[in-house]
Amino acid sequence: MENPTHQIASLVLAAGSSKRMGRAKLILKYQGISLIEKCIRSVQAIKNNPVYVVTGAYREEIMHALSDYEGIQFIHNPKHLEGMGSSIACGIREISQKNYKGVLLVLPDQILVETKYFEELLEIGRAKKDHVILSDYGETSGPPTFFPSEVFPLLLKLSGDKGAKHGLLKHFPHTSVEFPFGIVDIDDPEDCKKYDISD
Repeated sequence: MENPTHQIASLVLAAGSSKRMGRAKLILKYQGISLIEKCIRSVQAIKNNPVYVVTGAYREEIMHALSDYEGIQFIHNPKHLEGMGSSIACGIREISQKNYKGVLLVLPDQILVETKYFEELLEIGRAKKDHVILSDYGETSGPPTFFPSEVFPLLLKLSGDKGAKHGLLKHFPHTSVEFPFGIVDIDDPEDCKKYDISD
């Protein structure tokens, strides 16, 4: 294994309560596999990319769904009910103990994100080493997001349900990459009908 100083880690957030869905949405299936598996396959296809998964409300279900996938490092967030900011901080706390150059933040309910886009995002991140690289959906922006390690101290301060870009962009240079498919995420039963997602 190469020195972590030459690596970028992926941080997959799988800690949510799926309140609008009413059940563990990440183990529902899209194109024959669960949402969490589809995500993990995409990030594991990136070369030299350690994968960390933050669990929370459905910890056992998520770990069971990923039991056949090697190399995943699980991080449980006992404060997952506080929201996404809490889970990001929890994951970064573990990752920051290594010497990674940055982290790729991934949401597994964004079902149209593929490895090719992750790699494009990371390539830009390597070229603009001090920049936060955001996905631009059109009217807004967000994950997948690349954060250089310089941003880790601020990510550790996140709490509640605020995402990682709140407040950060005032302190760090950032670049947006056009990715309209990023707006598609699975939140409720209507989304399941629209994208043919089922048990």
